[in-house]
Amino acid sequence: MSVPETGLTTAERDRSGFRAVLEIRGARRLVASAVISRMPFGMLTLGTLLLVQQEYGSFALAGLAVGSLALGSGIAAPIQGGLVDRHGAIRVLTPLAIGQGVVTCGFAAGAALGAPAAAVVALALLVGTLTPPVSATLRMTWMNLTDGPVRDAAFALDAMTTQLLFALAPLLTAVSVQVVGTAPTVMLAGVISVVGTVVFAR
Repeated sequence: MSVPETGLTTAERDRSGFRAVLEIRGARRLVASAVISRMPFGMLTLGTLLLVQQEYGSFALAGLAVGSLALGSGIAAPIQGGLVDRHGAIRVLTPLAIGQGVVTCGFAAGAALGAPAAAVVALALLVGTLTPPVSATLRMTWMNLTDGPVRDAAFALDAMTTQLLFALAPLLTAVSVQVVGTAPTVMLAGVISVVGTVVFAR
């Protein structure tokens, strides 16, 4: 590995940059709460697939529900971003998270009770639509709080934690399904979304 003129390896410079980011007032809360609040979407994707397939015996319907979840999130993201720009994170993210938590619990309960397939897909779409835009808000926050090498480190830290979520969310979902079942796991994802987003937005 090459050593820059500063005498620090690339890994050492990255760690130094991360320390500079985490020394910013409120940064530790932002990073931790962003991880928690973004965890549920990965949980919901797998949890929805398992729940709908288990209750309806159809991978096709389960895939449609998961696709509706992702579609809702994609459609709503630019609208939500505009709302955050105009009204601020607290006034937008918190109601979205609470709404998503409530609808997620309704979705899980409906699927567990055998609600019509169309209703289940519609609820999955609504759950996705209410996904709080935490990632976009976090990037905007780093843009406002940092510049230069510290900004680069903040974005690198965000990318690293996002990759970590790809591993942790399915793992947490699998453990929770084994312990409490699929419907409670989906509900748990809704609760985590509310808690993480409220802490992030405050």
